[in-house]
Amino acid sequence: GVYEGKPRVRATLISDLTQVDPGGELRLGVQLQMARGWHVYWKNPGEAGLPSEVLWDVPRVAVGPLTWPAPGVHRSADRTITSYGYAGEVVLFARARAQPDVQPPLTVVATVEVLVCEVQCIPARFELTRVLGVGPRHPDAAGAAGLEAVVVGAAVTGAAVAGFLWWKFS
Repeated sequence: GVYEGKPRVRATLISDLTQVDPGGELRLGVQLQMARGWHVYWKNPGEAGLPSEVLWDVPRVAVGPLTWPAPGVHRSADRTITSYGYAGEVVLFARARAQPDVQPPLTVVATVEVLVCEVQCIPARFELTRVLGVGPRHPDAAGAAGLEAVVVGAAVTGAAVAGFLWWKFS
């Protein structure tokens, strides 16, 4: 991972595979770890902040939309501004499918842009790279475990959060 500037936000590129089979599926994610007291924003940041962004560049691989775990609610000290985001740690991930003609080695590049805030906010940008093999499918146990925890959390809380936000912003 990489530390960017004074605010402690660390970004790590993870995958559930170390080697992908041509035409096969995989999951790619970016793990963000914030220092105590700092947070980044959800896809709908609310009344303050900017959405976190992940742009993928993976040759001969189709990468789907990001899956966002349910965010926390952040309120300003005077309770007038409500925003949505993540403190501590979050994994934003996407499902992907390699084309049958995918070539080894497979270089995965993720460009990550976040606004990391305590009281003041500082933009952070990361260029993350990871090289995967191409051949018989080979799992990455640590990456898969990190992604699995996120999938369960997103599935359980997604409907409730969507309903709450519809009410909040409509």
